[in-house]
Amino acid sequence: MVEARHGRELFGEERLLETLRGCAGMSAQGIAERLRAAAERFAGGRLRDDVAVLAARIPT
Repeated sequence: MVEARHGRELFGEERLLETLRGCAGMSAQGIAERLRAAAERFAGGRLRDDVAVLAARIPT
């Protein structure tokens, strides 16, 4: 996910964290979908490599 590219610019950890901040309370599937959509938007609609997302609920 962090290696999604727009030209020479990477999606990066900061964008990943920024996207995750808006995911509080969402389901694991919802989080994965939001992350993929954000990376696709950044990359201009397509990702060149395969993507794996692991979302886990951590009990508080």
